[in-house]
Amino acid sequence: MPADKPKTSRHTEVERKFDVVESTVSPSFEGLAVVSRVQHAPTQVLEAVYYDTPAADLSANKITLRRRTGGTDAGWHVKLPAGPDSRTEVRAPLEDSVPEEVLDVVAAIVRDQPLSAVARITTHRTVSLLFGADETPIAEFCDDQVPAAALRPDSEPQAWREWELELVGDSTRIPELLDRLCNRLLDAGAGRGARLHLTKNLPAAAGIGGGSADAATALRLLSAHWGLPVPEDVARLGADVPVCLHDTPQRMEGIGERLTPAPKLPPCCLVLINPNKSAATPEVFSRLESRANAPMPKELPAFTSAPAFAAWLATQRNDLETPAIEVVPEVADCLGSLQDALLARMSGSGATCFGLYETEALAQRAVTRIAAAQPDWWVTAAPMLG
Repeated sequence: MPADKPKTSRHTEVERKFDVVESTVSPSFEGLAVVSRVQHAPTQVLEAVYYDTPAADLSANKITLRRRTGGTDAGWHVKLPAGPDSRTEVRAPLEDSVPEEVLDVVAAIVRDQPLSAVARITTHRTVSLLFGADETPIAEFCDDQVPAAALRPDSEPQAWREWELELVGDSTRIPELLDRLCNRLLDAGAGRGARLHLTKNLPAAAGIGGGSADAATALRLLSAHWGLPVPEDVARLGADVPVCLHDTPQRMEGIGERLTPAPKLPPCCLVLINPNKSAATPEVFSRLESRANAPMPKELPAFTSAPAFAAWLATQRNDLETPAIEVVPEVADCLGSLQDALLARMSGSGATCFGLYETEALAQRAVTRIAAAQPDWWVTAAPMLG
């Protein structure tokens, strides 16, 4: 008896996507020695429903699971990261529910969590097939108009236009060909494609670098996504962006652009409090009486314990604390609520304050106490970056 035909197939995609605005004119590939001719196909409509776990585990691992109808590749698709500009696509025949063979591919990520539809995307795709000198296809250029319907209550419908250029056949083994062809897209006004969805958990204008941390994270994600280095002059995006690109404690000088590694910090926890009031940085600085204040010592000591670290910090200052209290008087109340901490200070230009605690248990106890007394405040605990 012949063996059953495999229900899934695998192939490697080598492609790049680009964002374009409505008015952008499609690129021309004339004059490229590697392209002998271009064959245009009628616009086709592709419907796809995307699936993920309630915690978006597939998305977090850069895995796409969709059920597509329309076009030449209708069926179930799983796309797995396979390197810069590359993904492994697993395809299975079209069925109503997720096929077992597809579930097997994502089982290590999904585990026992349910999969549900998270988005429905309709793609109006115009395809141009690029042929090489030997009359074999080398690449496919797609001009897509994409309306997307959100299927989760915390999402909104979106619409966009994007270009996609994918190598086909044996040309997938020639990565430099992708650069040559994509240069035509960039010359035509395309931007490297990416969409970021930000869930804001930190208060705005809180003096804890939330916006700078968002910018630094975006830079890292785009660097990895596009295969490009993070720019060196990131301080022009915000004074705190350079330090947010580091995952170890740093000493900041100047406006934040001069960084040197700080001594290793002892294990300890922070309690962060914000009265849900914004302290506008320009207004706080405008109330600073003098900027000619003594700097931090050039040599920093070794910190052997949380109490020793707190004792040294107690000898330092935040010159913006007094003017910040003038702008947001509740800052003083926040500091007063941290009376059981090893040290209590305001962060940056406010209005967030922090308390330093020796253990996570002590920090969580303080969070419970303060949250009960001030239910309208933002209160959380976090470990100190060592």
